[in-house]
Formats: sequence, C-alpha cells, structure tokens
Amino acid sequence: MEFIKDAFVRNRWLWFHILGGAVLTLIFLRLFLSPGTVQNPEHWAFLSLLAIALLWEISEFIWKGFIKKNLLETYGSYKRFYADAFGDIAGAVAASIVIILLF
Repeated sequence: MEFIKDAFVRNRWLWFHILGGAVLTLIFLRLFLSPGTVQNPEHWAFLSLLAIALLWEISEFIWKGFIKKNLLETYGSYKRFYADAFGDIAGAVAASIVIILLF
C-alpha cells in the first residue's frame, strides 16, 4: 500500500508525466500517420512513448544518483524513488493508451 501511495498519491510530478505522455503520443501519431511512414502507427506511437518514459526515468536516476548525488536527499530512499518512477511511467503509459483509444 505504501508503494501505491508513493507512486500515485505523493507523486508531485505525476501530472506532468500524464500530460507529457498524452502530448507526445499525439505528436507521434501525427508523425507516424504521415504518408509513407510505418504500418500500425498506434503501435509505434505507444512504443516510442514507452521508450522515452523509460529513458527519462533512467536518466533521472543517473543524474540524481551519480552526478548530483542527491537522490536520497530528494526521495528519502531508493524504494521511494522506484515507486515514483513507476508512477511516472504508468501515468505516461495510461495517458498514451487513452489518447490512442480516442484517436
């Protein structure tokens, strides 16, 4: 239960990741729907968004954990960071799925 609270309730930047997931999915859909691009544009838009969400969280872990060395200061524990990262990715993915279903 604590994991869910850290992932979704206490996550202050979750709204940003939801918005980013929706906007990026729309951009990817527009790009992939252009003539002569890929088949299954919804599939590629979703995978592109998922890749960016994962890379974002990995880069945040590297930046705050190894370069600035303030990950524990910011999140309090690795467990809380992992829950926050899971919530961010889940929010972006959920927004992407909603946009694809509505598109």
